[in-house]
Amino acid sequence: MLFTKSSNHLFALIPVVIGITLVSVLLFELLVSHTENGMALMHSVEFRAIWDSSYCSSLDDHTSMQFCKAELPASRASIRSASLNVRSTCQFETLASSVPMKQFGAQYPKFKGQPISSSEEHQLQVADQLSKTVTKDLPVPQRVGHFSTFCKATLDHCEVQSSNRENWTFQRFGPFRGNGGYSWHSAAWEDAGRFEQKIEEGAVFVTAFGFAPMIGNGQVLGTPPIHIHHMHVTGSQAAMFQPLIGLPFQWQYSKDGGFGIPFDVHGDRQCQDGLGGTDCLIRAFPPGYGIHLTDPMWTFYDFNDVRPKGSTSLYFFSEHVYRWTRQQQRQVGRFACLIPSNVAGGHDDYLLAFDADGQTEYVVWSDLAFLHNATFRHLFWHSHQEFTVDMWAISAPSSKLGLGTHPYDSHHMRLNDVGVTIPGAMRYILEHLGTLQQACETDPSCVAIPRLRCAINQDRWDVLESGEMQERYHAPHCNRPWKFLQGDVFTLVSFHKAQIPISQSELVWMHTVLYGYYTAWEPSSASLPQAQSAFPPELMPKWKDIKRDMYRTMHFGVESSTGTNYQF
Repeated sequence: MLFTKSSNHLFALIPVVIGITLVSVLLFELLVSHTENGMALMHSVEFRAIWDSSYCSSLDDHTSMQFCKAELPASRASIRSASLNVRSTCQFETLASSVPMKQFGAQYPKFKGQPISSSEEHQLQVADQLSKTVTKDLPVPQRVGHFSTFCKATLDHCEVQSSNRENWTFQRFGPFRGNGGYSWHSAAWEDAGRFEQKIEEGAVFVTAFGFAPMIGNGQVLGTPPIHIHHMHVTGSQAAMFQPLIGLPFQWQYSKDGGFGIPFDVHGDRQCQDGLGGTDCLIRAFPPGYGIHLTDPMWTFYDFNDVRPKGSTSLYFFSEHVYRWTRQQQRQVGRFACLIPSNVAGGHDDYLLAFDADGQTEYVVWSDLAFLHNATFRHLFWHSHQEFTVDMWAISAPSSKLGLGTHPYDSHHMRLNDVGVTIPGAMRYILEHLGTLQQACETDPSCVAIPRLRCAINQDRWDVLESGEMQERYHAPHCNRPWKFLQGDVFTLVSFHKAQIPISQSELVWMHTVLYGYYTAWEPSSASLPQAQSAFPPELMPKWKDIKRDMYRTMHFGVESSTGTNYQF
């Protein structure tokens, strides 16, 4: 019997090559029973660092080993130190003052093209035309679309060329002023990094990227006090701002055929204390690897000041950092995909209702199909961890895993309604996977054994001084090569239950996002999209034509009886 060699993960010993025997099922049940709320046993920092390093060293594939080692604390600390050393030599120039919030002009025409000079705060409201089967009569929480304005803010730019043909670009924006209360602080601008002209002049490969809130002296701020809700740098989403000049909303493909977000940072990207901390807000690729830029990009982001409301004023900045070169690199691409919403127009979120007793359980799943050929080198996840037990990526269609049939005939299944628990749902899926693996072993036409390719690292929390649990990034042990073809179908499965005490029933916007870095099948290949995604084959049969209202189209929800969809 062969087993995965995963980290501190509570399913570290789940077999993913052959079938599931009675012994492994009992072991699986034992592990679940001892970590029922999804929390892993907390090991010492030293033990965890050694465990992660040993996993990387155990990889047979050299490329995957390099990507794995780039996740280790020493590698993160090295690129952070290098960036700060270069930054200390910066002579920032101001590109713009009181940058217009152009991206919000469609919602707030009075700001269109006008400098922002107040501290007024605005919030988009959520329409209430949602099915009660989703909302359970609970109030719908607000979501993305919040921003605060700012006073006397500037966008400052610095470029430094180092002696080894590497270049560094820093872009700083602010100051923002926060007084706690989970206030929102946002900004956006075009031609992020000022790469448009550089791309026209020749090849540009980004070999490292970072983003973080900082105070004036360059000190990085973590969570708390400042939470990164999201930050994107991408050309694919640049067209979402076209309504501001009278054109329809569109997504767009990059010149290399890519579609996605090559650079982003979210709130669960900060590592645990002692395992990198805020060093994990910057990432370097292994030597000789980089993302090849083909198009100018936009950046946009939101911060939250998570301190208590009325806290002392905190002035802080955002800072992007890019390390780049014109020297030919082996190309890396960035992958991101998600489970679609359960409401029409739900963007990248789905709504789940959790009861006050904390015992509400869900399984959420979707088939997804790849858009290009490539090989994954590193996979990781994004979710709202406070309500997430686990997430799985399985290289098999959902129908082969028993999903889509009763009682798992809904993409967003409240397990309590059918008398099933999360451990029971996990066992059900794994038993189907084991049967599928056994059949593949004896079927000459089966060229790749279906596997559980990635699950989250259960050791993903810090305990704050207040005693609260804070979600953190801890790279899952998901670096074994996964070679895939355009059109290959895989399954994302997410299991949800409150991981923290909740005092009342509530609706929660949830994500299941799988990220990955991939390379071309052959090292010599010069054709690789800088970013790609995956779409449910039944919802997106003509993915190349997707240019308008992607998230309003890609959902498993039902239109409201009034014809009014959820607006984001």
